[in-house]
Amino acid sequence: VFIAVGQAAGAAPLSRLLQLAGQDALPEVRQAAALALTPALVASAAWSNDDLGQLARQGASGELRAAAARALGQRLTERAGSLTQLEKLAASGRFPEVRAAAAQTLRKFLLQSDLSLDALSRLARQGASPELRRAAVPALARGLTDSPGHTTAELLHEASLGDSTAYRLAAAQALAARLTDSALHTLSQVELLAISSGQKVNLPQQIEGANAQLRAAAAGLFQAKLGQASWSLEALEALAADESAAPELRQAAGLVLSQRLLQANLPLAELEQIALDATPQLRAATQEALVQALVGAVGRRALTLQMLTESVAKAPSKELAEAEANAVFILLRAALVAPAAQVSIEAIANGESVQINGLQIDGSLLAFRRVAGEFLTGIYTFFGFGGRLSNPLEQLSAIAGNPRLSEEFRAAAGRALVQVYSAQRGRALQDLAQLSAWLEQLGQELTQGQPDQAQDTLGRVKNLLAAERSLLQLTAEVGGQLTASQLLAEAIPKQVARLEQAVKQGSLLLARSSIGQIERDFQPLRGGLERAPDLSLAELEQIAAQGATAELRQAAGEALSERFLRDSPGLSALEQLALSAGSSELRQAAVAALTLALSTAQPDLDRLYRQALQGATAELRQAAAQALLRSPALTRLSLTQLQALADGASVQIGQLTIDGGNTELRQAFAEALGQLWLSGAEPEQKLEQWAVQGATPQLRQVAAQALALRFARPEGPTLDSLLALAVSGASHELRRAAAEALSRRLIASDLSESDLFALVAEHTRFFGAIPQSSPELSRALAQALANRLANAP
Repeated sequence: VFIAVGQAAGAAPLSRLLQLAGQDALPEVRQAAALALTPALVASAAWSNDDLGQLARQGASGELRAAAARALGQRLTERAGSLTQLEKLAASGRFPEVRAAAAQTLRKFLLQSDLSLDALSRLARQGASPELRRAAVPALARGLTDSPGHTTAELLHEASLGDSTAYRLAAAQALAARLTDSALHTLSQVELLAISSGQKVNLPQQIEGANAQLRAAAAGLFQAKLGQASWSLEALEALAADESAAPELRQAAGLVLSQRLLQANLPLAELEQIALDATPQLRAATQEALVQALVGAVGRRALTLQMLTESVAKAPSKELAEAEANAVFILLRAALVAPAAQVSIEAIANGESVQINGLQIDGSLLAFRRVAGEFLTGIYTFFGFGGRLSNPLEQLSAIAGNPRLSEEFRAAAGRALVQVYSAQRGRALQDLAQLSAWLEQLGQELTQGQPDQAQDTLGRVKNLLAAERSLLQLTAEVGGQLTASQLLAEAIPKQVARLEQAVKQGSLLLARSSIGQIERDFQPLRGGLERAPDLSLAELEQIAAQGATAELRQAAGEALSERFLRDSPGLSALEQLALSAGSSELRQAAVAALTLALSTAQPDLDRLYRQALQGATAELRQAAAQALLRSPALTRLSLTQLQALADGASVQIGQLTIDGGNTELRQAFAEALGQLWLSGAEPEQKLEQWAVQGATPQLRQVAAQALALRFARPEGPTLDSLLALAVSGASHELRRAAAEALSRRLIASDLSESDLFALVAEHTRFFGAIPQSSPELSRALAQALANRLANAP
C-alpha cells in the first residue's frame, strides 16, 4: 500500500487525492484524502457542478462521494446571491453536505444581518429542514438575549415549551446568557453543574439596596406602606433615630413620624427635646409639630412673639431655629402679605435685618432667610402673577440668575419661576380653540337631530378638559387669571355636566344655554392664556444646561420634567438625556418620564436591576431603581422586606426553576458551564473526571471540549500520552478530547507526510477494533494527514 502511495506522490495533486480518496485500502487515508480533496475540487475549473453532483452520487467510496458533495455545497453556497437562495439551499439541497454548507454560511449571514426577531423566530420554528432551522439558532438566541420584550421568565417558558427544537434551543441559550450575566440571580458553577447534570435547580431572585438610588426607591414604598401601618410613635422615633440604619430609611420613618407628631399634640418641651436628637431625620420630623406648638404657645400667652423672635438666634439646633422662624412668619402673616411688606421679605431672604411690627427679623440667620424665601415664593406665585410683577418671566429670572443675591433669595424666585417656565401659551390656546370648535360642532349636531354624534363630540370635550386641565390652569394663572382654578374645577365642569344631561334628554335649549355659559367662562381663561409666556423646549433645555445659577437651571429642569411627562420624547431620547446632558439639572429633568418609559418598555426585572446598579449616571440609576420598585413583583413586598431593602440589605423577591431534564436547557447551560471551564475555572483532573463521569452527554461533552484545548497546548501531555488516551480513555468524550488535541499537535509538529502514513498504518482501523486503535484516534490521524496532503507540492 505504501509503495503505491509513494509512487503516486509525483502525480498531479488533484489526481492523487482522487485516487487516494476513492481507492486506498486504509479508511484513514481515504478520509484524509477526502478532507484535502474538498477545497481542491471547489477551486478546480475542470470540475463543473454537474461533474461534482455525479461524483457525489457515483464516487468509488463513501469518503469520495462526501468530498464531492461538500465541494458542491461550497460552490453553490458561494454563488448564492441572497438570503432567499441560501434558505432554499439549506432547505432543499440534494445532498446533506450541500444543506450543511448552506446552513453554515446562512448562520454567519444571519448573525451579521438586521433580520427581525419575528423573521428569525419563523425560520427556527418553520424552516423546511433541520439544517435551516438550526442555522437560525445563534442569531435568534442573540436577539432574544437582547430583546427588552422578552422577560427572563418568558425565555424559560419558551425554552421549555417552544414549538420546535431549534426555537427551544435558542430560547435556552438566551436564558443562559441572561442568567450568567445576571444581577438578579446568582448562577455559579454549582448551579450550572446541577442543571447540566439533568437536575432541577431553584434560582432565588434577590435584590439588594446596594446604592443610594435603590435605597431611596425602596424607602419611598416603605414610607407609603408605613403611613398605613399601626406603628407607635416610639417605634417611629426609634427608627428615625437609629444611626446604624441607612439615611434613606431614617428619612422615610421621619416623614411618617412628622404627620403622626402633628396629630399627637405633644407638649412643646417634649417636641423641643426630640428636635435635639442626634439624627437630622428625627430632628426634621418635629418641625411641623413644633411650629404648631409654638404658635399655640404664643396664642395662650405662654410665650410672647418677641421672645419667640429672639430665641431663633439662640436655638440649639437648626431644625428648632427653623421651626421658631416659621412660627414667627405665621404669626406675622397678616402684615407680611401686604404689598409694602414684599420688599422687607426680599431683604430678609437676601440676608438683611428688617423691622416688621416692631420685631427685628435678622436675615443673617439662616433660619430666617429660609423661611422668608419660602414665604416669598408664595407671594410671587399668587400676588406676583396677580399684578405685583409686571413681567414675571423677566423679573423672576433676574433674581434667580443673580449670583450676588443670597441662595435663599434666588431659590425663592426659582421655585416661582418653575410655574412660569411650565406655562405653554400656544398649546393652551390651541386646546381652548379646539374645545370651542367641538362645542360649536356639538350644537350643530343637536340642531340637525344627531344625538349619537353629539354624545361622541361631548366625550372628546370631556377627555381634552381632563387631560389638559392642569396646563390650562397653570398657564392662565401665570398670565394673571387667578380665578382659573375655580373656573376649571367648578364652573366649567358644572356646565359640562348640565350639557351632558341636555344631550341625553335631547334638550336643544338647555344645551345651547350650557354651551353659551362654557364659552363665557372661556373668555377670562383666554385672557390669562394670552398674557402668559411660552418658552420652547429648546429654550428650556438651554437654560437647564447653561443657566448662570443652579436656581435657574433647577427651575428649567423641573419645568422640563413636567413637559417630558406630558409629551415623552421616547425612551432612547430620555436615556440619552439622563446619560449625557450638559448639567445635572437637565439630566434630572429626564428622570420622571424615563422612569415611566422604563416601567412600560422594560418589564424584565433583571435588566432594570442591572441598570439600577450599573447605570452610567446617578440619574439613569435613579430612573431604573424607581421603575424596578414600581414593578408588580416589588410592590407586593412586605413592610419588613421593604425596610430591609431600604436599609441596604438583600431581599428575595421570587425564584426561577430551571429543569435540567429539558434537553435544550441542559444543552444551553452546559455550554455556559463550558465557557467557564475554557477560561480555566477547573483543573485538568476535574475536567477528566467530568468527561468520564458526567451524568449527561452534554456535561461530558463540554468537559471534553475544555480538555481538548488544554491538551493541545505545547506544555500539555506528550504525543505518546495523548495517543494512549485517545485509544483507551474511559469514555468516548475523553478519547475525543485527546484525539482532537493530538490532531492539532500533529499538524503543528515537524512530522512529515511519510511519518504520518507510518502512524496511520500502526493504528489503522482497517483490521477492526485492534487494541492500539479507536474511532476517535482514527479521525484525528486522518485530519493530521489531510493537512500534509493538502499542502503537498
